[in-house]
Amino acid sequence: IDNTVYMDWAANLRRFSNSTPEGMSLCFDPLCTHSKEEFCAEINGACSVVTDGERLYLKTHSYGTATITALNIDGSGRETLCEFSMCNGLVTNISTDGKYIYFVEGLYQNPTDTEGDSYGIPKRIPCRGGEAEAFLDIEVSAYAEIYADSENYYITDNGMFSVIDRKDGTRTDVQMPTPETYGIILHNGNVYLYGIAEYHEYQINSRFNFARKGLWKWNGTAFETVISDIDQLAWDEGGVWYTPMLPVEEFELIGSKESYDGKGQSLYDFIRTWTGELVYCDLATGEKTVYRTDSKNLKIEPYGVANGYIIAAVNDYSNLSFTFEYVNLKPEEDGTVTV
Repeated sequence: IDNTVYMDWAANLRRFSNSTPEGMSLCFDPLCTHSKEEFCAEINGACSVVTDGERLYLKTHSYGTATITALNIDGSGRETLCEFSMCNGLVTNISTDGKYIYFVEGLYQNPTDTEGDSYGIPKRIPCRGGEAEAFLDIEVSAYAEIYADSENYYITDNGMFSVIDRKDGTRTDVQMPTPETYGIILHNGNVYLYGIAEYHEYQINSRFNFARKGLWKWNGTAFETVISDIDQLAWDEGGVWYTPMLPVEEFELIGSKESYDGKGQSLYDFIRTWTGELVYCDLATGEKTVYRTDSKNLKIEPYGVANGYIIAAVNDYSNLSFTFEYVNLKPEEDGTVTV
């Protein structure tokens, strides 16, 4: 919104722009340090944030209760829209079609048995305030998520993707092409699914599990693969920027360094799973543009786009450390990107 990227970030709400690529917590508590290592007092527990282009809508949770809060993009005008129950430990997204905020209320079959069976009820509340209502005569799991556009409702639930026509209630169910989804993205009139494409295990001195992410487009009857080698992804107006991953057989040991593992010193392996490049994919044409960097051990993780700059976290793993620098990047015409 207005060349500012808003993200839920470590149980906090932060905004990123070309003037503050490291991010700033959206908090106006004069006693708060606004540090990214701490929770801001006013926005503690954020786990999902959406917008209708004018206001932000934030889901926070604590001890089995979730709250949806509306606020202006400068942090003012804060208003609690509703509170609802959720099963402990569940972190699910909210969504909006610009008129309603959609969410799933999680309930236990036996209210006194918080370790027992659970279920979910799809609900919505008007963006400008009002009563929350159950609007679909269906039951889902407490882990389900619901999204909507002007034509359909979209539900992700236990590996299944459901499309429900808003006019006649016709329902289509298909298996999702991912064991774990990060959510549905409605972008330029299209429906995309972002999630895990594959898991990989790599072991030398230490054991690592790597997740290769994918982006799929819904064509009305099935999902078509758009990108299958994503490490980190950020959305732009016409497409996405992403960090591409290597094929698993090309994973490479950069080096090992002693590190404290909670019990003592042990060797920690730094594994290069990325190509050392940055890629832009035009979602309208499918065309991909690859931008080279100075070093294959340089990892660029894009988080958003503002004023034509890519906001990204950058680290040169040749130093065998996890020290990231938050920067603005401007891709060059010669197909390079300079940090």
